[in-house]
Amino acid sequence: MRIKTFIFFLVFLLSMSAVTTKPKLYIVGDSTACIYSSSQYPRMGWAQVLQDYFSTDSVQVDDKALSGRSSKSFYDEGHWTPVKNALRKGDYVIIQFGHNDEKTDDAARGTLPGTTFKQYLLIYIDDAIAKGAIPILATPMERNQWNATAIKSSHITADGDYPQAIRDLAAAKKIDLIDATALTKVFFENIGKDSTTNLFLNLAAGESPNYPSGNTDNTHLQERGAKAVSQLIVNDIAYQNLLPLSMWIEGNTTALTQSPEPNGSRMPHDQAISFPGRSAVSPPRFFDLSGRSALSAVAPSGRFPRSGVFLLQEASGTKATAVTEVGLR
Repeated sequence: MRIKTFIFFLVFLLSMSAVTTKPKLYIVGDSTACIYSSSQYPRMGWAQVLQDYFSTDSVQVDDKALSGRSSKSFYDEGHWTPVKNALRKGDYVIIQFGHNDEKTDDAARGTLPGTTFKQYLLIYIDDAIAKGAIPILATPMERNQWNATAIKSSHITADGDYPQAIRDLAAAKKIDLIDATALTKVFFENIGKDSTTNLFLNLAAGESPNYPSGNTDNTHLQERGAKAVSQLIVNDIAYQNLLPLSMWIEGNTTALTQSPEPNGSRMPHDQAISFPGRSAVSPPRFFDLSGRSALSAVAPSGRFPRSGVFLLQEASGTKATAVTEVGLR
């Protein structure tokens, strides 16, 4: 009798655990999204800080992105298999490749946007859907490369347009898309070359103990850049109202330790925010990073993004004045 009671209790506990297990948000991608060790700080992938902007009670972020991988090598090396096997119904997978797919002189990584790139991305999409998970395609973020005052995209090569291949595939498969290429392009151009350079892993000699001789890197982000790009993506999830994922957004009100602006200029929250239920002191027009009005963008979903890096514009709309702290209270 005691054995039967124990077995019944064990089955009950297991069933309760299955019911209460929260969904996961997986990220598969490359070095722009992956996790770095403390010995490489301040180098940081955008997905490394993604959990900061989602409720830990609602969803667990699991960043599986790996440095140097393309859609092909991530799959061929077997890194996708454990993710696929772990997927459960209701989980999310953000799939973001491109930087290394463009290296077509490397047979282990290179893919072509019109053929093999889409073929590999389809594996991730179809596997996720087969497990009851929700795939989201994401285009690659832009590098810090400029043509005068405009970002010069490195993702359109002689082999084709990699971001457009992702957009076309998302439309064909009728799945959600986060256009990080477009989002980062607009943001970088809004804040300008100098401020954008400060988001990437560009360090003066002596600035970081991990890079005593300094560093020049216009592909990978440092901490403040990772936070900015991560929140661009979070804001876009809110803007598109990607339910239920958008319902789990929970802003972290901790400010960046240093503003992307060279002089560290930031405006206090009370001067930057104006929305129902909160007053503001001489509020300017309020735009999110992609240039869309934050208020009108999220009002249809009934949610205001509680975290985000925002570009503040004077009421006349003539110039950008500052980049605010990352948290909104």
